Amino acid sequence: MPMPRNSPNLFVSLVLSLGVASCALFGGPNLRNLEFSSVTAIDVRNSVDAPLVEMNPFHDGGRVVVVSFGAERDLRAYAEKYEYNIGNDVSFCRGGEIDRSRLLQNDPYVFDKSGMVDAYHQGTSSSNQREYYIYIRVVALPLAGQSVFMYDLQRAPDDICIQLGGGRMFGDSFSSNTIVIPKEAVAAALQAVK
Repeated sequence: MPMPRNSPNLFVSLVLSLGVASCALFGGPNLRNLEFSSVTAIDVRNSVDAPLVEMNPFHDGGRVVVVSFGAERDLRAYAEKYEYNIGNDVSFCRGGEIDRSRLLQNDPYVFDKSGMVDAYHQGTSSSNQREYYIYIRVVALPLAGQSVFMYDLQRAPDDICIQLGGGRMFGDSFSSNTIVIPKEAVAAALQAVK
């Protein structure tokens, strides 16, 4: 029986479709080599803190804790390659992991010196510079209509856990190892900007 003329085209289309589908189903590798670098407290009204203040997503004044961490992988390139949005969860730690019952108020995005890191924001990456920032409120603010875990890092610091996660609309996702920021480092940073 002779093969239809478009069989090779059909075969190529099928192979390409499977390739695209597999990319959508199987995303990038998880991030497992994130390491805590430092923690800084900034006052958004203080011009000395200008480089970090410019990126600070909280524009309502007051103090913010900025956690700096390093990554073996270029997160901007990672986000672009896999078309990922990158977010973070921040809480007081429970056994060295995220405690969903004690989530802290933070900006949900990750920043580098070029701004927010994700697949759709242009920025400059440098293979030598892989330092990233997460912003956390020092004191929780009540939010209308929402249940909020109330905390005050100035009065009662505790170990803070951070985990990156995210994905894309096709359903694949990723997660990182948990970064632990010791309460002593948080207290020292806040003491420096009293």
